[in-house]
Amino acid sequence: MNSIEPGISPENWQEVNCVLCEAGGPLTVVWPDEAYGHLVQCDRCGLVFRSPRRTEDYLSREFTTHWTEARQAFFLEDYRKRNLERIAHWILKHQPNPGSILDVGSSYGTLLELFPDSWRRFGIEPSSAACQVARQRLPDAQIINSTLGEASFPIGSFDIITMVDTVYYLPYPLRDLARLRDLLRPGGLILIEFPNFRNRGKVYRWMGHRFCETWMYFYTPATLEKMLYKTGLRVIAGFGLPGHQVGGQRLGAKLLTWSEFYLTEALAKISGGRINLVPHFILVATATNHDG
Repeated sequence: MNSIEPGISPENWQEVNCVLCEAGGPLTVVWPDEAYGHLVQCDRCGLVFRSPRRTEDYLSREFTTHWTEARQAFFLEDYRKRNLERIAHWILKHQPNPGSILDVGSSYGTLLELFPDSWRRFGIEPSSAACQVARQRLPDAQIINSTLGEASFPIGSFDIITMVDTVYYLPYPLRDLARLRDLLRPGGLILIEFPNFRNRGKVYRWMGHRFCETWMYFYTPATLEKMLYKTGLRVIAGFGLPGHQVGGQRLGAKLLTWSEFYLTEALAKISGGRINLVPHFILVATATNHDG
């Protein structure tokens, strides 16, 4: 792909190469999308990403002015809460002593609220409306209305950093994941949640559901682990999560979501991890130059 596709206005659009291979190597279109930008796969490393795609400035304006404000409170407040509870439980089990936690893309503060007041809680959220709600819910937390790149923290500030429902929106993941690495204290952990494209790519097509234009990268556990390693982070654990509809209002959707999760988890175990179709996944990483 050497030019913007016909029908796509060049304003606020850009073409990109694979950030893992750092070369303009061969790309295969795996999901044609002339309106939002094609989904392409690097033939060398398997990373799937959008190209052409919206620019970072455009995406920043989209999240700041439309993302949270355009959705009902239930959608952001409850639909993924069951998964957030699983994430918080894992953290508190493996780090029972109070520490400092930063939630990137903290929305209404639902994840941070699951931690005891003895924890020092911080959130970064570009939506001003979401920040106002989070500050009311968590008056002792520090909620920053900003993007990750604009927020200012000293190096080595946090014991735990979480990024839920966010990493695939990052237009420059190497830059931003390296920023997270620098914010970790020695022995600190980063937990990143993402939809597994090996599953969701197939399911979304079957449903006729398109990925919105703000999705930049489409990870599998393997390709995100490569990305983390390239930024100086080492994956030390991982676990699956059901789709976000576990928090939906319809009983049928909940039952289908749980059934999908248990079936794909069983398949992953039977195959020794070779067939990982779990719908959502968490990777837990620490800095490669840290012990632990």
